Amino acid sequence: MSRPARVRVSLSNLVHNCRQARAKAPDSSLMAVIKANAYGHGALACAQALRGEADAFAVAALDEALELRGGGIQDPIIVLHGVREPGELASATEQNLCLVVHDSEQVALLEQATVSGMGPQLWLKVNTGMSRLGINPEQAESCLAKLQALPWHPGPVGLMTHLACADEPGDAATHAQLEQLAGISGAGDRSAANSAAVLRYPESHLDWTRPGLMLYGVAPAHSPPVDLRPVMTLEAPLLTIRDCRAGERLGYGAAYTCASDMRVGLIEAGYADGYPHASNGQTEVAIGTERFSTLGRVSMDLIAVDLTGSDADSGDWVELWGSQVPVQDVAEKSGTIGYELLTRVGHLRHEYSGLQGTSPDLPTPG
Repeated sequence: MSRPARVRVSLSNLVHNCRQARAKAPDSSLMAVIKANAYGHGALACAQALRGEADAFAVAALDEALELRGGGIQDPIIVLHGVREPGELASATEQNLCLVVHDSEQVALLEQATVSGMGPQLWLKVNTGMSRLGINPEQAESCLAKLQALPWHPGPVGLMTHLACADEPGDAATHAQLEQLAGISGAGDRSAANSAAVLRYPESHLDWTRPGLMLYGVAPAHSPPVDLRPVMTLEAPLLTIRDCRAGERLGYGAAYTCASDMRVGLIEAGYADGYPHASNGQTEVAIGTERFSTLGRVSMDLIAVDLTGSDADSGDWVELWGSQVPVQDVAEKSGTIGYELLTRVGHLRHEYSGLQGTSPDLPTPG
């Protein structure tokens, strides 16, 4: 049984944003990042919408890639975490997936593997400053040589890195990271640019860009102006409306005291639906084009909102974030980031619109 809150996804806006990313780097191929269930939007639905728009898809884990293959996506898929054991390599080979190699154990696994026929296309990830995943630069060329010598490898090994500070003002690290990557010899394609770098650092575009957040209509912090459209709307109905008197205290911890007589709405959603508990009455919601302040602490299944002076009624749908209330506004006022909020709602009912002939047949994620 689904919860009352729902996620509406505009696939036409997703396509629009992908075209914006393409326009910012017209000479590069585009790898659309749809990991974490396409940032909560539904990976299979988003991949279907972006076929013919993106040149490849990137996911974090093998299971995510296998789900896309099972849903009929035959486009190139890059598994950013690679594989860790022979059975996973066999699955990746069978499904014609591309694998990222990011440590010496994975190099050894591939050297020891027996692969009949042509194996998967490979990328080597280099740690140029993120210090998360990746071979250190001084090891990169020896690892490239080992991978290139694999008898079953189909072509040049690509090189990629991840930029740690591309969305930070006054950043000097991005140029240093790009220089480190440029200093490594290799014949394969290269990739470095995430969404922030697509918008701020044309020199990072290289052979492949890897936009993620911007596809979903959220511009990274400190980005130059770009025409992005929100893809996700999180909304829930008004369950009831109460008339509260001056001095009445609301919710857990009696965290809000009515300064005057108020009309208080209770929205049928809460932190169980992905709305941030830490918002503490600092956020706003929208009914139609009008915005209203939330009140007190968010409960598991309810959010209080000030509807004084409004003619809103029980059953009206309330936008928690979307076109009227940007998700980054909710995130900033809750001490978190838009990525976290978007990825919290994959378990909710999803409704898709915007591409003719697709909406009725698209699966509900989760």
